[in-house]
Amino acid sequence: MSISLRSKGPTGTRIGLSCANCRWPCALFEISPQDSHVRSDLLKSVVFMPRQIIFEQGETHEGCYVICDGWILLRARTATGRRLTIGIAGPGELIGVGSFLQQSRHEISAQALTPVRARHLTRIVAEQILQEPSVLTSRLLQIMARQVQWLRRQAQILAHRASVRERLAALLLELSQRYGTNLKDGARQIEPRLSVTLLAEMLDSHRGTVSEALSELRQRGLITRAGGRFVIRDAVKLQELAESVF
Repeated sequence: MSISLRSKGPTGTRIGLSCANCRWPCALFEISPQDSHVRSDLLKSVVFMPRQIIFEQGETHEGCYVICDGWILLRARTATGRRLTIGIAGPGELIGVGSFLQQSRHEISAQALTPVRARHLTRIVAEQILQEPSVLTSRLLQIMARQVQWLRRQAQILAHRASVRERLAALLLELSQRYGTNLKDGARQIEPRLSVTLLAEMLDSHRGTVSEALSELRQRGLITRAGGRFVIRDAVKLQELAESVF
């Protein structure tokens, strides 16, 4: 049975955190109200609990969220009613960017994967940021450009006719490049903890098929998993498997 937790209003549970508590790569890190042209009291601090729905596809836009800490799943509903996980968003990224594009409704859904701390920007604030260019404007535009690129690549992986093993290799490489940290032994660890079920959703495949592909990659020494986090051990050979996808 799935559990769907909704926030009280579009901005979740408000908390009294200051942007000074943010750290890189949060988009608000070390940006003063003078550098953003936005009063700090208009950037509402919010938190979401794991599995809590932040907004649903088709709902009216109430603004966007700057993610300070935590991980969020991005999902889309197809014409036949199927729900696909099309990506992940993490620290330093935005969700609900349609506010900057004057969209009236959300085109995708967002759900917290872990505890999330974020800042909510209303549509009015988003319009102000675009109308009065600042350091914050530049950062947000750069973030949006990167996210468009990543979502396009994720859509390519999802739709490609390559085998699940090849698409899985491509997905793990993308996630490691986007959300990975280098380990002392030269390997690269994907920071968000990803279940086999979630990877299957991101590949539009079956859990058993993805589990078999993961086992093969582990046996070949290309990846390992520790504490729920995947570690890329041989990016070169993993890239060779993924070449057909890109």
